Amino acid sequence: MLRNTALRALLAETGWTGAELARQVNSAAAEVGIRLDLDRRAVSFWLGGRHPRPPLPALIAEVLSRALKRHISLVDIGMSKRPGAWNADRRTQIGDGEHIDSPAALDAISVFGELAEHGRRHHLAPYPYNLGLIAPLAWHDAVRNRAIQSEATERSSLQSRPDCRLAASVPIIEQLASMFADSDSTFGGRYARATLAEYLAHEIVPCLRAPMLNARLWSVAAELAYRCGFMCFDDDQHGLAQRYYQAALALATTVGDSSVYAVAMRALSVQAYSLRHYRYARELAEAAASGYKRITPLLSALVLGQVAVAAAAEGDRGAALTALSTAVDCLNRSTASSASRRLLGDECHLGAMAFQEAEARRLLEDRVGAIKAMRTALHNCSPVQRRFRALTKGCLAEIYMDHGDIEKAVSSWHSFLDDYPQLCSGRVTKQLSNMFPLLRPCSGRPEVRQLVARAKVIRTSAHFSRGDFYPSQLLQ
Repeated sequence: MLRNTALRALLAETGWTGAELARQVNSAAAEVGIRLDLDRRAVSFWLGGRHPRPPLPALIAEVLSRALKRHISLVDIGMSKRPGAWNADRRTQIGDGEHIDSPAALDAISVFGELAEHGRRHHLAPYPYNLGLIAPLAWHDAVRNRAIQSEATERSSLQSRPDCRLAASVPIIEQLASMFADSDSTFGGRYARATLAEYLAHEIVPCLRAPMLNARLWSVAAELAYRCGFMCFDDDQHGLAQRYYQAALALATTVGDSSVYAVAMRALSVQAYSLRHYRYARELAEAAASGYKRITPLLSALVLGQVAVAAAAEGDRGAALTALSTAVDCLNRSTASSASRRLLGDECHLGAMAFQEAEARRLLEDRVGAIKAMRTALHNCSPVQRRFRALTKGCLAEIYMDHGDIEKAVSSWHSFLDDYPQLCSGRVTKQLSNMFPLLRPCSGRPEVRQLVARAKVIRTSAHFSRGDFYPSQLLQ
């Protein structure tokens, strides 16, 4: 077995030890829901020439790319990919978890079939979350790049030619988009995610391949791609979510839909923030806000609210408060249209902005302001927005714990548990898991013991009834 000199050279360039490389791979794996416990012994095997099972090669390449701030491929690390289990003629092979180099390389139409297959076949290696996959381009730069890549004159002529068959189907697709958004808000992303992925692959793709481009159809297809990405994000499928968001961006820029572009770019920022990539989250949020005067006031408020959260995460108090102030001004001018409700789902209400304000104030250590904003978020939450209500109650309980108000924290968590059994959401499940260590220091209190006992019963019952499973530890 030949030694892997390429990987050894890259490891020397980073200055990492084998133990540090293993730690970084463990962290990147956790981002896509894989629990690993690699150590320096695994790295010594790789350096000795052993090729680990997918997705470990892609994860190794990703962490080295982040460290060296340039794209590192599987070939660069001496682990050139073998043919995938299927579709081996394409550069993007699902079987080995290789990632797409850039937005320009993404075929937003043909990729839907691959993503649906990947989501359906759980034995395939998960995509890694790739920090370099999407550049945080401002709206005008994204449109200019897309115009350069496409034949603008031909596209313009196609848009001017009507297609009655496609035009008639668009209202139906929009209605289905609303249905998927409602299902996501009420039951969580896991319930209908696979169904939406199949719908995109088998019903929307043939429409997008029609000889005449229908701008309204492409816009609603971009909305559906964003929704599917958000469902994946809600289910902790971060690699899949990122690629659906990228597809939504490609479709939106093709037809000049600044609203879907802003929503998808904001979603990428929310995802990066949730994974603690704060600098990247801020860059993406600012890119989403770059064209905020071109979009609706409600969407502008939510985009600027995410700018505030990302700035607060970096400790930039002035920028966070300025963004919040501008967001409030936009919110005061906003109205919720049917198109906004379809696109934004459970974020299409005043409570979503209040939730962002609470998160920003929490990061700035303004606990009183955060509690007030969280209560406002709950007050503006409708009964059907079950996931938003559960996440808000869980976050409010955590803030109460930080504030030392254990009784109110326990009460809020009990309300959270009322909604938990009806939700299939990775984010909600994670929030329940976070509850137990937070309560451990005060486990002697009767009300805490009662809450923990109830939570364990509900969690076990809900997971059994839904057939939840968790990725097992991969072999080294």
